[in-house]
Amino acid sequence: MNPLHSFRVRQSLSSATAAAEPEPPARSLTPRLIGGELEALRRELVACGRELQSAPPFRGGSFVDDTLRLLARLTCRIAIIGQVKAGKSSFINGLVRRPGLLPTDVNPWTTAVTHLHFGRSDAPANVAAQFTFFEPNEWERLAHGGGHIRELTQRLVPGFEVELLQKHLDAMRRRSEQRLGSTLGQLLGKKHAFPSLSIDVLERYVCSGLPGAGTEHKGIYSDVVKTADLYFSSSDFGFPTTIIDTPGTNDPFLVRDEITRRTLESADVYIVMLTARQALSSADVALLRILRGLHKERIAVFINRIDELGDVARDIAPIMQHVRDGLRREFPTSEIPIVAGSAFWAEMAMSGSEADIDRVLSPKVKAYAQY
Repeated sequence: MNPLHSFRVRQSLSSATAAAEPEPPARSLTPRLIGGELEALRRELVACGRELQSAPPFRGGSFVDDTLRLLARLTCRIAIIGQVKAGKSSFINGLVRRPGLLPTDVNPWTTAVTHLHFGRSDAPANVAAQFTFFEPNEWERLAHGGGHIRELTQRLVPGFEVELLQKHLDAMRRRSEQRLGSTLGQLLGKKHAFPSLSIDVLERYVCSGLPGAGTEHKGIYSDVVKTADLYFSSSDFGFPTTIIDTPGTNDPFLVRDEITRRTLESADVYIVMLTARQALSSADVALLRILRGLHKERIAVFINRIDELGDVARDIAPIMQHVRDGLRREFPTSEIPIVAGSAFWAEMAMSGSEADIDRVLSPKVKAYAQY
């Protein structure tokens, strides 16, 4: 089941429960796990492979063994990408049904790429969170790395300058040296692991740590954390899944831009996050063109923040048509799914009080559900 479709279904169900007018009794719905069909196919292949293994030795037996090992490790990697402040982290909180899991401050919260792993058979034992620090030469590789991504960036991203990226990397390194002092060298290339996950841990390792009252320890490691891996034993996913939260594009701080682009080659599916008030800007188009240059075709678009529109039912149609037209220009041979919704509504439906839901959700969500 498409994760975006599931997201919209959840919102519609939430609006139905919040509506002030009585509704006729509805038959009970059993939610389908995202990726359930894929998991059924995987299990069928595993069963066939094990049956072959039990047969008398034959040529090709090693191929079956290798395939079964591959199937055991198979994971669907879904990258949530888009501009900074598009609501990517809020969207992920709603998608995985964990309100408040990832910080959603106005300021970009990290330069790290965060992986949320669900149902992974290869997850490390007794580890809920693991943070991997940059290698000693990581900053240089970010500045001077070549390859297809750098070629596409220089050709397709307006205003990209290697010299400016180097300047931002130098500033980040100096800030890390000031924060961490002599311990910086001991951290580079290492990992920190925790048996449980807490907001305090996330704030220390991946929040931006901007100056302010009570922020002495917030973000103390954030400039030197390359990746954050969070492991969950259960989820709404019927297939082993990794959700990839990226720092974001179109950021004045070019390091976040560069790290996001370097993540693009590693995913299987891409959800491009747009905002209702600025859907398909030039920065969004540049990102889509990079995906096209990488020959990525498993793309869906989520138009976030429709809660900010004055008249949802009236405004949604022209916004979606504008996005649809733009996508057809960029991907003339592809039909990319487009869903409009609100990560704010999703979190409110899951964690808000009945009074808040009646006040905030009912009118607009009901209008959207009827759209």
